[in-house]
Amino acid sequence: MSLSVETADLAGLFAGSILYGMFLVLMGACLYVLLYRRKTARPNYLLVVTSCIMFIVNTLILALTFARIVDAFIQLGDVPGGAEAYLTQISEWKEVARNSLCSVYIFVADLTLIYRCWIVWSRSLAVVAVPIMIHIAYTVTSFILNVNMAHIPPEATVFDPSAKAWIVTTLSLSLGQNVIVTSLIVFKIMSVNARATGKRMGSLRSTISALVESGALYVITVFVYLVTYGSDSNSQYIMIDILNPIIGITYSMLVVRVGLGQSTHSLEGARNNSDPHGHRVSRSVVVEVEQTRVVDETDSLSEFDGTKWTSQGHQGVAV
Repeated sequence: MSLSVETADLAGLFAGSILYGMFLVLMGACLYVLLYRRKTARPNYLLVVTSCIMFIVNTLILALTFARIVDAFIQLGDVPGGAEAYLTQISEWKEVARNSLCSVYIFVADLTLIYRCWIVWSRSLAVVAVPIMIHIAYTVTSFILNVNMAHIPPEATVFDPSAKAWIVTTLSLSLGQNVIVTSLIVFKIMSVNARATGKRMGSLRSTISALVESGALYVITVFVYLVTYGSDSNSQYIMIDILNPIIGITYSMLVVRVGLGQSTHSLEGARNNSDPHGHRVSRSVVVEVEQTRVVDETDSLSEFDGTKWTSQGHQGVAV
């Protein structure tokens, strides 16, 4: 607790602003990939809309953070208690609005991750059933959290027991869901990669690396935030300001890495490769790899080229 609330909030605004700038660059690249580097007749509008929502919400969160800093150090500087009393008041309407937007932000990010998992697992609802239930639990708990924060006594801080239990619960649900869903995606791609490399096709290890790295960035950030918050450290004010742009960065980074080819170049020769006897690689194998290599970051797999077909029990797309 040697770190003052004022210092922590200013440091959080500084770090969050830098990360927000990084997010803007990646978001621009993300939209470029989704709109101009796609391999489909039309863009994947779901991912485009998600990117725009993340930009709007992240911008509003940063604006509210800045507004609270201005209020604390300029508007209320001579009020009893000063900046510290204002910044620790979680029932103030700007803080409630900011926390509500953070909940919406995480809601959209987690739902998009579940969508990716659903695509990779050939649109199997059974696979994403547990993540969906966790997501519903997160939605309910985050709603209760924000309602409680709006009605909490003005003197209560973010470490108040009535708020702390719900904050830990919501973040733990999001953290657990990200670990589960990312693991499911990586497991599926690893299993396909093992079959693909056995047939002398390109490796998907770079795709797996992109998934693990982007997922780990978010998981580590949430974990550190939970540790600082659970220990009643004022450094949690820094972590919450860092967490918001990190969500957008991890989402955009994965789209850009896959869309610009870092994770797909290894498969470019798949259609032209031959086996040791000089024969063409099985068309159905190419389809299975194409379907499960996470190209949904830039394409809508259900309409990869407008043609659907079924082979060896897998619903795929003609290539």
